[in-house]
Amino acid sequence: MLVGAFTRDAAVVELGARTLWVAALAQPFMGFATVAAMSLRGAGASRTVLVTMVVSSVGVRLGASYLLGVVLDLGLPGAWLGSTLDWIVRAAALGIAWWRGGWQRPPSSTGAPHAA
Repeated sequence: MLVGAFTRDAAVVELGARTLWVAALAQPFMGFATVAAMSLRGAGASRTVLVTMVVSSVGVRLGASYLLGVVLDLGLPGAWLGSTLDWIVRAAALGIAWWRGGWQRPPSSTGAPHAA
């Protein structure tokens, strides 16, 4: 019904409906990763967040989306599954960084930011 509000094309509606299920699966991980990233940035661990985002976006999202969407021929839902895997990895990595607590240590005396 949601996709049908934007188009009457039955093929697009069916593909969109399948893809929305994947997007729904990603939502809790997106929420956790976003909150963890903002919390770590606020605590001064911006470098940890930057490295996590770059590695996850390039390594996981691009690789998994290509593998699932193109190589395994899952198409658009496969690409979205790759994106979902990125959010899962990102949430896990940022959760571990928060749990380890490196962000609680004061910055070094040289003024260089600390990494979690």
